[in-house]
Amino acid sequence: MKIIKCHTTSSTNDDLREYALENHSDKTIALLTFYQKNGKGQRGRFWHAEEGSSLTFSMLFKDIEIPFAQIFQIHVGVSLVLIDFLSEITQGQINFNVKWPNDIMAENKKCAGILIETKSTERGVNEMIIGIGVNLNNTEFPSQLVHAVSLKQISTAHYPIENSFNTLIQRLEKTVRAMPLRETWNGLFENYQQSLFKRKQQIEVIYKGELLMVELEGVDESGRLIVKEKELGLIHASFEELKWNY
Repeated sequence: MKIIKCHTTSSTNDDLREYALENHSDKTIALLTFYQKNGKGQRGRFWHAEEGSSLTFSMLFKDIEIPFAQIFQIHVGVSLVLIDFLSEITQGQINFNVKWPNDIMAENKKCAGILIETKSTERGVNEMIIGIGVNLNNTEFPSQLVHAVSLKQISTAHYPIENSFNTLIQRLEKTVRAMPLRETWNGLFENYQQSLFKRKQQIEVIYKGELLMVELEGVDESGRLIVKEKELGLIHASFEELKWNY
């Protein structure tokens, strides 16, 4: 694995996308920055990173073969690696959950985000960039980010950025290179289900332009959220079809 560290960048995902165009090595490339000015999230949202306080990095995987039917395994694997790591460094004192599809929650507030971008052939995914941002030692957030929190704000402890980076990239490398998962998939999928934020609770969503109150049941193996509405019954919704009002 090749490791690159820089003080400031606009977006680690964008940087690695450019790197992939100019370099053809099949090695994994991991890029850590100590200040990301224009981090990206889902639906075009931005990721706030406090200089010197956030863990912000991306990993480029080339020369991989993941069939389209198993793409959701990437999200499951990455989410569970991140939750396990965060639980480990906080010594089990903080409760973490996955907020579908790509956020990690700490005590009901967002502490981390995942952005996965892929390139495909007719056979499936052959190149992937995984971007991760974790609020480790942040002390404040913009006023509009009312649901954001850092580990330090919850525990008061300080978490080393580079040590966290070094540990996470090794675990992510091992997980991604093992895909598509076979023997371990059923257990990991069940762990993901059990880790879902607001599972078996009522949530408000916008589904195909309509505001609904639904119960979150889980996810299916293609990565669609399963919710239950009183009149419509069970709904399997993709990220493009359903927006969570949270």
